[in-house]
This record gives sequence, structure tokens and C-alpha cells, in this order.
Amino acid sequence: MGKIDGKPSYLIIHPLDDLPEVKRTVMPGMGPMKLTMTARISLLALRAYLIVMLVLVTYRVFTMATSR
Repeated sequence: MGKIDGKPSYLIIHPLDDLPEVKRTVMPGMGPMKLTMTARISLLALRAYLIVMLVLVTYRVFTMATSR
């Protein structure tokens, strides 16, 4: 944090102008995380919801296109 004219100010750096971060190396023995049953059910419910919404939007577009 710096000061301009006695007022506190922040130096803002755009992400494209910033230096790249050093990536961590993968530790041996670490694999994909295991999902709990609650997380798995939540993700499946979200997937089902998105599919239903996509079907409803497609149906609405189809009915609007053929109603003329």
C-alpha cells in the first residue's frame, strides 16, 4: 500500500502484465480427490437441473419458431 497526496492507495497490476506464478510439482502418491456421497449427489442433482433447463429452453425455442 502506498500513498498519493497523503491518501492511501493501492498499486494495481493487470494479470497479463504480472509475472507468471511458479507451479507446484505433483507429489508422488497424490491422485484425484475422493468425493463424499453428499458431494456426489449434489453434483448429480446440479447436472440433472442443467439438463432439464436446457431441454425446457430448447422446447420453448422450438415452439416459438413453429408458432408462426
